[in-house]
Amino acid sequence: MLYESPLVVVNPSSGSVITAVSQDTVVSAQNKIEACHKSFTDSKKSLSKARRINILEGVHRRLLDEQKELAELVAMESGKPLQDAIVESERAAYGVQLAIAHLMTEGSNTFPVNTMLSSENHRMDVHHFPIGPVIAVSAFNHPLNLVTHQIVSAFAAGCPCLIKPAVETPLSCIRLVELFRQEDIPDGWVDYLITEDNELAESVVTDPRFAFFSFIGSARVGWYLRSKLPPGTRCALEHGGVAPAIVDGNCDLEKTVASLVKGAFYHAGQVCVSTQRIFVRQHCVDNFIDAFAEHVEELRVGDALDMQTQVGPLIRRNEVERMHCWIKEAVQSGGQLVCGGQTTGYQHYEPTVIINAAENSLVNSQEIFGPVCSITSFSDLDSVVSRLNSRQVAFHSAVFSHDQRVINQLYEQLHTGCLMVNEHTAFRHDGMIFAGHKQSGLGAGGIANSIHHMQIAKLKITQY
Repeated sequence: MLYESPLVVVNPSSGSVITAVSQDTVVSAQNKIEACHKSFTDSKKSLSKARRINILEGVHRRLLDEQKELAELVAMESGKPLQDAIVESERAAYGVQLAIAHLMTEGSNTFPVNTMLSSENHRMDVHHFPIGPVIAVSAFNHPLNLVTHQIVSAFAAGCPCLIKPAVETPLSCIRLVELFRQEDIPDGWVDYLITEDNELAESVVTDPRFAFFSFIGSARVGWYLRSKLPPGTRCALEHGGVAPAIVDGNCDLEKTVASLVKGAFYHAGQVCVSTQRIFVRQHCVDNFIDAFAEHVEELRVGDALDMQTQVGPLIRRNEVERMHCWIKEAVQSGGQLVCGGQTTGYQHYEPTVIINAAENSLVNSQEIFGPVCSITSFSDLDSVVSRLNSRQVAFHSAVFSHDQRVINQLYEQLHTGCLMVNEHTAFRHDGMIFAGHKQSGLGAGGIANSIHHMQIAKLKITQY
């Protein structure tokens, strides 16, 4: 299918049109793939490490210069509250800084192999080389920082990159690519693909000229696309989960509640590691629910561009209806609605708290990706671990406790990519390992890890 009509980008806070951008056709997509491929195979277009560092330093300066404008763009197209969009803009610049630091310090490894008579007088050197052209597919919820991680990691690794941003939020990606182009990079090194056509997108992702596929989005789409990749194409997948938090009885209640409210309702819960389930010790669950609900009801819901807004809109109107259906199902399963449960504004949904929903209810078993948090009491920690480990998702988890035995048990036994201790599940530093296990993902994110994934180790053995 050819998209001759432009892609209309809408402000989810109001429904107003921000702008319209041209969509790629089969022809333009093929041209971009070929340009990306030639950037890697044509020695005249190669970029030395020193040149890549120089370009990244220029992009870093430009990101710092445009932080305010980029934050406003993020808030406008994604509905992320401006106070959080400012942080995202800062993180994007920091991510580039991390890539520069990695390039400054990486080097080859030399190992003696004269430990056996048969290998005397030999030396082994290991260098890392770019794997090849990268195709990336990104998500709407961090429209600037996610594409920064994907593009910058590929560029630092020495790999040209073609990236498809989410159709709801292409503008931040387009601007980042423009900042790279202002550094006079060769054509094809960094480019974007804009399309609503899933068939076209799949044909691009599965093109054998790409050596690596970077995906951030739903597990259904990610695992499907992985199954279609040509033999030899490597990939990294970042999906989601239910991000549980376990509240032990000896934690600081006020600090715990404040942290978990942020973790559950940051960006209206539209984060792959948003705190969705909270397990609380039976003897303190009533006090926790009262304090948690009080904090949640104080959250300010509104226009993302309002600096006072703490919870913005959902990205699409049909997501509002889905929230309503899932909450209705949870209540019918025996759950009790503590607060929220109603639409408000254009496509906003009230921050919602449910208690005692059935274990197999959607809000407890599936990633809700919205401003909904489910609370369950427990008395036996082993049963909580068993319950969570039975799920096919495992990304971030949290424990709020000062009991090292509890912390160690969860760290050793819980299936999770990361255990936060006295911190909510949505916390992230851009240099840390960011990895989902089971159906939550494949490989590990974080700037250094992503660079490593996009390179291959090449061995040289020298006899002397």
